Amino acid sequence: MKKAVVLVTMTVILCMSLIALVGCGESDNIFTIDERFFLIQVDDIYLNPARFMGRTIRYEGIFYVNLFGPAQTVDGDEVSLFYVVRYTLGCCGDDGYIGFEVILDGIEPLADGAWVEVTGVLEHEGRRLFLRVTSLVELDVRGMEFVQ
Repeated sequence: MKKAVVLVTMTVILCMSLIALVGCGESDNIFTIDERFFLIQVDDIYLNPARFMGRTIRYEGIFYVNLFGPAQTVDGDEVSLFYVVRYTLGCCGDDGYIGFEVILDGIEPLADGAWVEVTGVLEHEGRRLFLRVTSLVELDVRGMEFVQ
């Protein structure tokens, strides 16, 4: 009986600690995704989009153009899709990506593979989440490219 009470107490403490850590990225009404908790915080956004919709989010990652294939064709015009992601575990080992599609709206895209800090407002179209970028800055020092 004592072991069960201790186990439940430890579980509650662990859960409360994780919740506190996930929330510690907020400042000046900007939700900053911390490098140490990148996977947890991005997963939280995807699992609870209503909590983050319309909020400004900032994080660092790898900038990619058309990460998942060639440019899309819309009304006869080619349209590139942009992403800021980090590598993570995937279906076949370490071949996964985590992050967001980014909509640049007049901001010049950077080179594929550039390490950037992106700031934008979380929006959605149907089930598709993306950031409407307000700032995209290339950084000289790269952070953790692979997160788990």
